[in-house]
Amino acid sequence: MLLFFALFTANPTFSAPKIILKLDDLSVKNGICPCIPTFDYLMNKQIKAGFGAIANRFDNTTLNTLQPYLNANNENGEPLFEIWHHGLDHVKPELLKMRLICGLKEEKSIKFYDYENITCKYLCNCVTSIFRLFK
Repeated sequence: MLLFFALFTANPTFSAPKIILKLDDLSVKNGICPCIPTFDYLMNKQIKAGFGAIANRFDNTTLNTLQPYLNANNENGEPLFEIWHHGLDHVKPELLKMRLICGLKEEKSIKFYDYENITCKYLCNCVTSIFRLFK
């Protein structure tokens, strides 16, 4: 313990451990985002965080609703918030849903990975459109 203390105090460039705050289930429908109080608190305290996006829980009000938070930076000019892929629908796929999304014509099993891979591509298209990325 003493050695750690000596190393810590002798090396002023040693930084404290960082905590990664990763929150799930971001959604916006009709301009309503249940995460807004959390965004506001984190922004007020200058706490960086990531939010997991559920693609089918967004609509065309998403960009306007989240814009202030997507543009928020800390005092070093780094973005405060990151949005990450948390899935298309956040439920275990049912056979019918998988058949529709995957284009299967007959009833047969599909591996969960295949479902996730297909829905991930769909999610990327949704998010690109909603957040007007790459335009």
